[in-house]
Amino acid sequence: MENIRTFGNYLQELRMTHSRTKVDMIRHLGVDPVSYCDVERDLREAFENFILVRIVQYLCLDETEQKTLYDLAAESRKREYKNLIPRNNKPEYLYSTVHLAPWADDKSVDEWQQMVDDLRRRKGELID
Repeated sequence: MENIRTFGNYLQELRMTHSRTKVDMIRHLGVDPVSYCDVERDLREAFENFILVRIVQYLCLDETEQKTLYDLAAESRKREYKNLIPRNNKPEYLYSTVHLAPWADDKSVDEWQQMVDDLRRRKGELID
């Protein structure tokens, strides 16, 4: 079985190479501990760019390490979003949240729209 390099395992590799603990990284980056662990385990997409900048600075990454980190972050985001349902003239917010649910592929566009409309009705933003 081929060992594929991902953002999460590369982040873990960098952290360990630079003798940092998860607690050190979480404190310095100012991120939620569960989120950090999920990112390292590839259960979440890569951090936002401002967090990547903090990683680069905190670990004093060289140019090659930086390029790899940013490339893998971009790949992580692509992988996370590649299963989005087609737009079909539906609201953008519907698609920007779909990637958060691992079961999103099981939902049709109409089911998602119904869920969003129901939430908007509850907030009083949508009138039948």
